[in-house]
Amino acid sequence: MGKAQKRTHAFTIVELLIVIVVIGILAAIVIVGYGAVINNANDASIKADLVKFSDVVNLKTLDNQVIPPGGATSSLAGDSTQLPGVQIQPTYGAYDIKINTTNLYYCNGYIGATNEFAFVAKSKSGKIFAYQSQKGISELTGAFTWDYSGICGKVGFVSPFTWSYGYYSDPGYQWYSWTYNGSQTKNLVLNPKGVGSTTGWFSPIVGTVTVTPNVSWNGRTNWYKYVWDGTGASTVRLNLNLSDLTNGATYTSSILVGNNGSSTVTFTMDWSDNNVTTFSVAPNEMKRVYFSSSRSTYDSTFRFLDFNLTSSASTGLLVSDAMVTAGTDQYLYRDGSSPGWTWNGTAYASTSSGAGQK
Repeated sequence: MGKAQKRTHAFTIVELLIVIVVIGILAAIVIVGYGAVINNANDASIKADLVKFSDVVNLKTLDNQVIPPGGATSSLAGDSTQLPGVQIQPTYGAYDIKINTTNLYYCNGYIGATNEFAFVAKSKSGKIFAYQSQKGISELTGAFTWDYSGICGKVGFVSPFTWSYGYYSDPGYQWYSWTYNGSQTKNLVLNPKGVGSTTGWFSPIVGTVTVTPNVSWNGRTNWYKYVWDGTGASTVRLNLNLSDLTNGATYTSSILVGNNGSSTVTFTMDWSDNNVTTFSVAPNEMKRVYFSSSRSTYDSTFRFLDFNLTSSASTGLLVSDAMVTAGTDQYLYRDGSSPGWTWNGTAYASTSSGAGQK
């Protein structure tokens, strides 16, 4: 009698499907659970921020014997981007920063017969939390308008009241000066917004560049529009004061760019051919690009930031809001006309200083 053949047993299609389904269910549970952990962490950060903010306002109230008023009134008079005398530092990553939204409000006025203040913040989880000076922290639920009147009214304030908001998603604003990281920053660009003459700002060094000042596009005003005529790569330069640069130091530049052409525009930024970095902007796209680099020596030749178009026959690139700061931190754009900032000389013809906001 011959040896019995050893039989092998493979998974059937039904068994494989069962395993796949089980793995999918487990993966879904893990993903949902991880998302819940992240949302809870963001909510906890928001609540901690609100307590921290209230401590700042309470201390200021003790100093001045009056609750700090917001920058604007319920009749819209004043500057809603400011909260005079108050500086806080949010846990930036925990807040909702979606397009066309705000995420932090301050209200001050009367709730009933009591003079109060409140902070209201929107978490990345989508939840909205409020800290009311006489009540503490609560979650705001139900339908209401996410603006100064809806927010302050939801908490209980009635006109007249004052208010400020700390964030708006527009690239030129985002976190306002009273919600910054505590550092003082200098924008080394002499004419950062590109208003008026190009002197001290981008200066064409190739004859194929056409400069059109103060172009409006996609809801944005005061752009500088550079049009290449298709004869080849072209270069413009951002000229900085030599006295503002330290040999061997690293600087970070950022520029708001847009593309109102019909094809992708590709360009580079570099310190006179040092550490070149390439960027691309798709049609109808608007974004801020950052570039960090250093040189061992800054002199009359190497004090320029070069901005190079690297593909021919490209038109429609828009450039504005240039910023150059010491170090590698990526700051939001500010100049001397921004809340809390000052010009170090003539407006739009000098450097500027203020609260560095990341």
